[in-house]
Amino acid sequence: MIEKGKDADSCKIKMNAESDKVKFSLKGTGIAMVDFGDGSENFSLPIDEDDWTEFYREYPEEAFRAITVQGENITELDCSENQLTSLDVSKNSVLTEFKHDDDLKVVR
Repeated sequence: MIEKGKDADSCKIKMNAESDKVKFSLKGTGIAMVDFGDGSENFSLPIDEDDWTEFYREYPEEAFRAITVQGENITELDCSENQLTSLDVSKNSVLTEFKHDDDLKVVR
């Protein structure tokens, strides 16, 4: 659930990947909901501001995936060591730190 009074897009992150798997970790508070871009049901886990919460999905084949992460208060993201083609964090106003591969196209 997004906090009352908060914009639903205030903690949204979009990632594009061309891979057969994706892995990333989050820190923050509340619940993070992930659409892994494969038509499956959204996946939700509580996140913590002190410990990394890892999200992982293995796909049956390599293909383009548009992955969306949304939560109440996502403050840190580690999406390094992936085959991401782009990362859009412009809709996350509370993100204070993120790790990614150097050659990744990032929209802030």
